[in-house]
Amino acid sequence: MNRKHDHRAFLTLMLILQTLFDKESVSEQKLDLYFEYLSDLSLSEIKQAVDAIVSTRRYSTFPSIAEIRESALGLRDAQVDEAALAAWNWANAALVAGRPVTDDPVLCEAIRLAFGGWGGFGGTEPNNDFVKKRFLDCYKIAASKRLEAKPMLTDGDVGGGGNGGGGALTE
Repeated sequence: MNRKHDHRAFLTLMLILQTLFDKESVSEQKLDLYFEYLSDLSLSEIKQAVDAIVSTRRYSTFPSIAEIRESALGLRDAQVDEAALAAWNWANAALVAGRPVTDDPVLCEAIRLAFGGWGGFGGTEPNNDFVKKRFLDCYKIAASKRLEAKPMLTDGDVGGGGNGGGGALTE
């Protein structure tokens, strides 16, 4: 998040939490600390986290930074799981079609980590659950490396470059 562009919207989200979970006013200092410690997350991720907390939280106290972060990252993990499965399906279809060319760096890194490259992947059995699990695990590793380098992932196309992929997380 960027203080100049996102601070007002962030405060609105915190006001929602305050209204629902705290009888006392939340101090400006506390809100500044929350903004600082959550600034690596996107405003969209924080909004999704707030929505999830509002829908599921049972306690009447203001959520901690850790709770908001955990909720946001849990949602991100679910997106990565979905993207990994979409990438697995795209990679198998592309291999069968004879055109495993992609500009998706996460997919390429997952193939490299799991199989040493497309040649190694082509020598595997696509219906083998162990092969699939290895790919999915390596995709998650590749996505987390990319996430550490660039914190905001959004929905995009697996494969990119017009290959007909779908559903992966890309920049």
